[in-house]
Amino acid sequence: MSHHARRRFMLQGMTGALATTAWPLLALAAKARPRNYPESYRQLIDAARREGKVVVLGSTDRLSAEPLVKAFEAAYPDIRVTYSDLNTRDVDKQIRAEANASPVSDVVWSSAMDTQLALVQENFAQAYASPEAHNIPSWAEWRQTAYAATYEPVVFAYNKQLFPEAEAATSHAALMELMQSQRKRLSGKVVMLDMAKSSLALMLEAQDQLANPNHDALLQALGAAKIQFPPNNAQMLKQIASGESWLGYNMLGSYAEVFSRANPQVAYVIPRDYALVVSRVMFISARSPHPNAARVWLDFVLSPAGQSVMASQCGLGAVREDVDGPFTLSSLRAIPGLRLRPIGVSMKLLDHLDPVRRNALIARAHGQLGV
Repeated sequence: MSHHARRRFMLQGMTGALATTAWPLLALAAKARPRNYPESYRQLIDAARREGKVVVLGSTDRLSAEPLVKAFEAAYPDIRVTYSDLNTRDVDKQIRAEANASPVSDVVWSSAMDTQLALVQENFAQAYASPEAHNIPSWAEWRQTAYAATYEPVVFAYNKQLFPEAEAATSHAALMELMQSQRKRLSGKVVMLDMAKSSLALMLEAQDQLANPNHDALLQALGAAKIQFPPNNAQMLKQIASGESWLGYNMLGSYAEVFSRANPQVAYVIPRDYALVVSRVMFISARSPHPNAARVWLDFVLSPAGQSVMASQCGLGAVREDVDGPFTLSSLRAIPGLRLRPIGVSMKLLDHLDPVRRNALIARAHGQLGV
């Protein structure tokens, strides 16, 4: 990716002074019914204030979510946010455990799109027609129940000190050719997540099989280069930064972008032939103890204010098409030649969760990788 193109993706985080100025303005705006919301929304805000609390169970780490939490509490100072961050599997376990105990969580928010939809199908979620629903793409919402709140392309990451930018693969086909031509040089230096251990990797494997007719050949080339399997995106990036690894395949662009800002030796490429786009899916728990506050939270996250904070301060791409700025759907679409392939919020995501299909998908991928 060119220097100019990368600059378009750099998250220009708001300064403390700007943020301090913006949040009181949000609070003033929240005292009245939000613009273009129905008149009845005043009653919802009043009910949410009486509840005084919303508990969000999320897979986004607390540090990344903190600016969004602070912005919401500035807009609605009478509603306190309790944010608990767990890995995607523990998010799923926690909400299932609450079915047989006193409910705790109001909002469930996870990057494991498939398991989120499984929870919805199993009636762990309640429907809510958000006033913001018409402002997000049609693929980002399912039956007024599950909402995609972010827009995060899947990327290739690399150490540009060890691996020249001119050699970086800009497509899946180019990556396959690179693996084949540089197999000895890259042996043991390429990393990816193992779909047998990572729900994200499993979902991406299923989507890649649909999107890339040469995906099996790419896996074979990666396997021939003795690909390694770190446990998560964070460890992959650390290994690339240290030089232990040179290349990372199928990483979340949001993590790579934020990490590269603090570690300039790490760069990333959004593949041009197609780029899968992952979203963090949010729903309101069917047994939410504070359902009105949960609805106000969900609306805020999908609003221009919430989406702008996520894009500028949280390192998460904005899914709204009318939010400007770096690392948003609109800015990504403006890059010439980029073919974005968002993973839609639908029950099709459950296909590979069937045990037989899941095992077959993993066996096929592991067979091509030679593991």
